[in-house]
Amino acid sequence: MKKLLLVAALLSLSVNGFAALLTQGTSEISVSGVWDFRSINKRLIDAEIFYGYFIMDQIEVGPRASFTDDDLHRAWSIGVAGEFNFDLSELEIVPEIVPFVGASLSVAGASLEIPTTEEEKQDDNGLNLGLEGGVKFFITDNLAISTSLSVDACTGKIYADEGELKNTDSRLNIGMRYYF
Repeated sequence: MKKLLLVAALLSLSVNGFAALLTQGTSEISVSGVWDFRSINKRLIDAEIFYGYFIMDQIEVGPRASFTDDDLHRAWSIGVAGEFNFDLSELEIVPEIVPFVGASLSVAGASLEIPTTEEEKQDDNGLNLGLEGGVKFFITDNLAISTSLSVDACTGKIYADEGELKNTDSRLNIGMRYYF
């Protein structure tokens, strides 16, 4: 019985430890890569960095920048993003798992070398709106691995999709997040 109480006490401490990281005043650095579902060229480099600051418990905002290159398609974006993190600790669910939803607004541009009916190289840019939903898996008190599904829509046609230029994109993100 004493061992059971000790385990329960340790688990309750871990719940408070993980929940404390998502409180007002905490900062986050996030670095992620992307596996694109339908890239034109099978080799894809896609990196994104985000600095978030928790303005309220569970709510963070901050700047986000990304860069994509797969030899034929080069794209960039810079803007702001926000996330809401769901606190499941009171539901007695595993405290290391934190679901989240997010949104971003950015200026984005692309240089595309794709044979089209208009010309072989196109440059475009526009305003980009992104929506994201995913899960953070805390592996230590201040380090989490995240995975999410994101959908983006842009006023310009900047996304390469199976040989066509489109203004929407969906992808699976995998990243690392550090809290301090």
